[in-house]
Amino acid sequence: TGGSGSSALTFSYTVGAGQNTPDLKVSAVNLNGATLLDGAGNAANLSLTGLTQGSPQIDTTPPSVTQVIASPANGTEFSGNTVTLILAFGEAVTVTGTPTLTLNDGGTATYLSGTGTNALTFTYTVGSGDTTVSALAITQAKLPNGATITDGAGNAANLSGALTIFPNLAIGIEQAPVVTAINATLNHNQSVAASSLFTATDPDGQAITTYALKDVTGNGHFVVNGVVQATNVEIDLTAAQLAQTTYQSGSGSDQISIRASDGTLWSAWQT
Repeated sequence: TGGSGSSALTFSYTVGAGQNTPDLKVSAVNLNGATLLDGAGNAANLSLTGLTQGSPQIDTTPPSVTQVIASPANGTEFSGNTVTLILAFGEAVTVTGTPTLTLNDGGTATYLSGTGTNALTFTYTVGSGDTTVSALAITQAKLPNGATITDGAGNAANLSGALTIFPNLAIGIEQAPVVTAINATLNHNQSVAASSLFTATDPDGQAITTYALKDVTGNGHFVVNGVVQATNVEIDLTAAQLAQTTYQSGSGSDQISIRASDGTLWSAWQT
């Protein structure tokens, strides 16, 4: 493209789609009918043998998603729970802005970290209005407001591989624990474990974190770790504390109420 009459000739090359090499070098000089002569008319020696060449990398291949990882990978997640999604690429990528992932339950995972590496982390917190699905899936990868994901050569990432179904990861509507009171017959001044007076289960399989007991009429009383509890006052207990709680019967019938929580929802009072 220039340099005739000087000691340095300039050539230009436009990289074409699909042309890739880790070490670009000139393999030959083709005159195509042109001439290269010195001032005396001697033809130039165009041999490249022994010459040290610069070696830029030519990369026209877009980075692509090779793997998508969800954490947790299985189970059922409920409102307020967080799911982490990791997109792995075949090479390091750079992120600008805030890419997002659209999910099939109506939720959105938002880019968190990973620029400069080959693994991008997105987070999603299940919302109370999100739809129940038996298998969470990524349905679309978005680059809102000019966000970009590119490799070192500036190639925009191919995000089609991000569209993934997680067959063992469900999104559900959380259900409260179910408590069943047991109508026990006790002798006067008989002491029994408080846990023997009811059953509590969680339909979602979550652990019961808190129990609430109440002696409504006071013809008997609860004892927590040796301390007698007041009548008609709610007593909140952890599972460990419940194990240290007894019920002492009185001389007649008594009414007690129980409810349980999984840390998010309480059951109804059962008497």
